[in-house]
Amino acid sequence: MAKNKKIDKKVVCPKCGTKNAAKAKYCSNCGTQINKAIDQQIPKLKIVILLLILMFVSITGSLGIFLGFNNDSVKGNVADKNLLPSQSLTQNSRPPDLSKMSPREAADRLFNRVMAASERGDVNEARRFAPMTIQAYELIDNINLDGLFHLGLMNLVLKNKKDVMIFAQRIKDEVPNHLLALFLEYKVAVMTQDANKKIKLGKIFLKSYPKEIKIDREEYVAHRISIEDLKRTLEIVSRNKQPLQKKISAESGSSLFLKNCSMCHGKYAQGSKMGPPLVHKVYAPDHHDDSSFYRAVDQGVEAHHWSFGNMPAIKIHRDKVTLIISYIRDLQLAAGVK
Repeated sequence: MAKNKKIDKKVVCPKCGTKNAAKAKYCSNCGTQINKAIDQQIPKLKIVILLLILMFVSITGSLGIFLGFNNDSVKGNVADKNLLPSQSLTQNSRPPDLSKMSPREAADRLFNRVMAASERGDVNEARRFAPMTIQAYELIDNINLDGLFHLGLMNLVLKNKKDVMIFAQRIKDEVPNHLLALFLEYKVAVMTQDANKKIKLGKIFLKSYPKEIKIDREEYVAHRISIEDLKRTLEIVSRNKQPLQKKISAESGSSLFLKNCSMCHGKYAQGSKMGPPLVHKVYAPDHHDDSSFYRAVDQGVEAHHWSFGNMPAIKIHRDKVTLIISYIRDLQLAAGVK
């Protein structure tokens, strides 16, 4: 009976002394594996907790809508990004057979749902269910690198920088230059606006990429889109650091925006009847980095966040696009969008 009572108490990490939830497999401070003995005693408790999570999901909405997504990568596979949110939610409404789902499959479906909400710009829904997703992953024995990356992403959604770094380090403990660990660390540097850290991590990522991407890692296949997006972003940043023929003042960014963008996005990027506001949390750097703006100008964008219609490609020199993006970021910063 004494051992069973321990389950309801906090568990102290033997390495750093941090108090953790009784069901935690790893220390939230240092990542050390803890409480192996209790883990062996409570497999039934894990099942009960997982079932309670799934019951809560079914109560708060249609289980088919909430969990009916394929277990794929972060972007592009969780829902049709060209559909408006109201249309996306009606897809895959057939409920999954829970009796045939493993704990990992259930956790992955929750993960995909959170990432789909994040893709739609529904920050409140993403942050509401991210803690539940984290709890579901913590119930999995011998979680692999892909699962650790998922846990890192969930903590990114919650802006838990310290926990993101813990999971990044746990990945690096097995593979020092793992691209997804570097991905997590880079995103934290973006979140904290640590320019020096971004430069350092960017160089390590680009240097590690050729060798690492050739390795047939399961998690690289699942998250190839995210890896390639970061690689393109870093390459663009690297190119744009080349000196221009003439230094142009910040005022030029505003004049270029006024000439090329204001008709749809408003004089101060506040939006109009023709297009969405760019000074908005949807376009914050940690959700739409600079590379997404370059792609929008070069290739155009199909409507997915808003109902204004598709954006056509615009013919404008890349150096000018860089100044426009800088101006938009200044407006966002002034408005508290970070």
